[in-house]
Amino acid sequence: MSEQDKKKQLAKWVDAHVDGLLKPEQQAQFDRALKSNAYLRGEVVKQQRIDDSLQRQFAAPSPDDVLRRALGDNHVAAVKPSRPRKRWAPAMRYAAIAAAFVLLVGGGSWIWLTLGGDEVVVPQPSRDLVAVYQETVDQGFKPNWVCKTDRQFFLTLYNRFGQGLLLASTMPPDIKAIGWSYGLAITPKTAYLLADVKGHRSIVFIDEAKYDGPRQPPAEGKLHFHHRRIGDLILYEVTDLEQPGILEYFYEKELPEEWESGVMGR
Repeated sequence: MSEQDKKKQLAKWVDAHVDGLLKPEQQAQFDRALKSNAYLRGEVVKQQRIDDSLQRQFAAPSPDDVLRRALGDNHVAAVKPSRPRKRWAPAMRYAAIAAAFVLLVGGGSWIWLTLGGDEVVVPQPSRDLVAVYQETVDQGFKPNWVCKTDRQFFLTLYNRFGQGLLLASTMPPDIKAIGWSYGLAITPKTAYLLADVKGHRSIVFIDEAKYDGPRQPPAEGKLHFHHRRIGDLILYEVTDLEQPGILEYFYEKELPEEWESGVMGR
C-alpha cells in the first residue's frame, strides 16, 4: 500500500471516531490509543477543527427559522443547507464500524488499523536507543523470543523486513546471541538482538535503512554506538565496549528454498 493510501485509510478511522461511529468497545480502544500516540491525537484535533469550520459554514436553520418559513414569511433570509454527512458510503461506514482494531505493544505503543483488508500503521517518533538498552537491562535483559535454529533466526528478520540475516559460524564461543525483542526504537517495527559479548551486555537494533538518521550519542564513558548497514537494513550495536562486539558477524543470506514454508503469507 502506498503512503497516500495509508493516509486515506487512517483518515477514515479518524472520521469514524469524530463522527461517533465506533462501537463502545472500539471507542474504548481508540481512546487508549489517543493517550499514547501523539500523532493520532494531532490527526483527531485536525479533523475536529475541520468539522467545526464546516458546521459554522453550513449551519442548519434554527427552529424559529423553520417556523417562520412554515407560516409563509417570505422575508426570511435564505437558509443554508445543513451539512452533508461524511464522505463514506453506507457500506464503507458499516464496514468501518465492524473492522478490527488491533493494538500491538512492545517497548512502546503503536497501532495497526485494519479496514476492509488494508492495514495502516500509525507512526510514533523514535525512542532513544540508550533508553531502550537501559530499560532492557533494568528488566533483567530477557528477550521476547529465543531462536533455536538458523532458520528461526533468519525468518525472524525476513518476515519483518523482507531481508534475512544470519550470524557467522566463525563467531567466537564467548560471544552469544541471547534472543530477540521487538518494539518502538528506531521505528515501531524495530527488532533487536540481545547478546552476551565476553560478559558484556550488547543490543543490536535492526530496522529498514531508510529510517536511519542522526542519533544522540551516549554519555561519554558509559555506552557506545556502533553502526553498520547490510543491504536495506541498518544495524546499531549499543554496548559498553569501545569496539563492536557482535555487529561484524552479521551477514546477509538469500532465502533458501527449504525455508520458504516459514515465510508469512505463503
